[in-house]
Amino acid sequence: MSNEPNILLCDKNDWYEIIDGKKKWNEDKVNNFWASIWSDLEKLYKENSKILIEYKNVKFPKFQASEEDQQKNFIFVTNEKIEPQLCFYFEETEIIFDHCDFLDEADFHQYSFKQKVSFKVCNFKSSLVLPKLNINELNFFKCNFGQNDLTIHRSVFKSYLLIAGCTEIKTLNISESTFEDIADFRASTFQTIDAHLTVFKKMAIFIKTTFTEDVEFKLSIFEEITMFRDSIFEKNLNLRDAIFNKSALFIGIVAQVNRETARIIKDTFEKQNNIIEANRFYAIEMRERKKELNIYKNPIQFIVFYAHWISSNHSQNWFFALLWILTLAILGNENSFCNSIACFYFSDNKLDLMANSFKDMLKFNGTNITMYLLIIKLFMGYMIYQFIISIRQNTRR
Repeated sequence: MSNEPNILLCDKNDWYEIIDGKKKWNEDKVNNFWASIWSDLEKLYKENSKILIEYKNVKFPKFQASEEDQQKNFIFVTNEKIEPQLCFYFEETEIIFDHCDFLDEADFHQYSFKQKVSFKVCNFKSSLVLPKLNINELNFFKCNFGQNDLTIHRSVFKSYLLIAGCTEIKTLNISESTFEDIADFRASTFQTIDAHLTVFKKMAIFIKTTFTEDVEFKLSIFEEITMFRDSIFEKNLNLRDAIFNKSALFIGIVAQVNRETARIIKDTFEKQNNIIEANRFYAIEMRERKKELNIYKNPIQFIVFYAHWISSNHSQNWFFALLWILTLAILGNENSFCNSIACFYFSDNKLDLMANSFKDMLKFNGTNITMYLLIIKLFMGYMIYQFIISIRQNTRR
C-alpha cells in the first residue's frame, strides 16, 4: 500500500521505552507512521478504490488520541480543507487486517464501520477497543489476544459475528448486546465470557470452544438453535438462568455442571431422542442432588434417595441391581437371616439353591409367610424393577 513500506512493516522495538511497566512511544516516529497510513488512504480515495482496504504484515504502534482539526490515525476529525467524503472513507469501505501486530492499545471506538471489518491472524499486545451501538459484520480469525479482554458489550450486531480459532482471550464481554445475525465463536479459547442480558436472535455457535474458567450465561436469551458441540468447559458451566427458546446441541460437551444445568442438558438430549447422553446427565443431576440432601432436615427423602442410588445408581447400573437380586436370593431361601446364610454356606449346590429361592420369591401362595420373607420379597420385586429399567437405559429411562 505504501511507497515507504519499512515504516509500516518494520519491527518497532526501538520506538518506545518501558517506564513503570508502560510503553512510552517516540512521538515523532508514531506521527510519521500515521502520516504514511493517511497518505495511503488519500491515494486510494483519489483512485476511487472503494472495494477494499487491506493492511498486511503491518506493525501498528500506539493509536493517536483524537483532537479537533488534526489528522489522527485513519481519519480526519474535522478539516475544512479536506473533502468531507475523505474523512469517512475508512469507515465506509471493507477493511482487512491480515497478519498484523497491534503493539499497544488498538482503539477503534471513534469509528462507525459501515462495511465488514476482518482481523486475520493478528496479534494484540494490549487491549482492543471497538465501537459500540450498531456494528456491522465483524470477523476475527486465528487471532492471538495476549491474555487481554475482548469487549464489545452494549452493542447491536446487525450482521454476522465471527470469532474463530482465536486464542488467549481473557474475557469475552458481550453483555447487554443483541445479535441480529449469527454469532460464531467456534474453536476459540477464552478464560470466560460475560453474556448477561445478551440476546441471540439467530444461531449461536460454540463448537469446539474452550473456556478455562467458570462460565455463567446469566439471563442470556437464545431465540434460535444454539450449538455447544464438542465444547470444553474446564471449570463450572452454569445455565440455570439462561433461556433457550429452541433446541440446543450439547453432544460431546465436557463440563462441570450444577444440578439445574445438568437437568437442562438432559432434557435437551431427551427431546432429541439421544437417550444415552440423557442418561449421562441424569446421573450427574442425581449426583448433584445427593450433595443437597441432609438427613437431619429431610430424613425420608434422604433414605429414599440413597436407597435408589445404592440399588442401581439411579437406574443407571444394571450390574448393581443384579448383585442385589443374587444377594436377596441367598437371604430368602429360609425363614430367617441366620438360617438362610447357614443353608447357603453348607449347600452342595449353591446355584440350584439360589434358583429355587428366586422362583419362590416370585409367587405368593396360600401358606403362611413370615415378616422376614415378606420384606425380602418386596425388596426382590423392587430390585427386579430396577434391573429392567437399568437394562433399558440405552433405549428409554
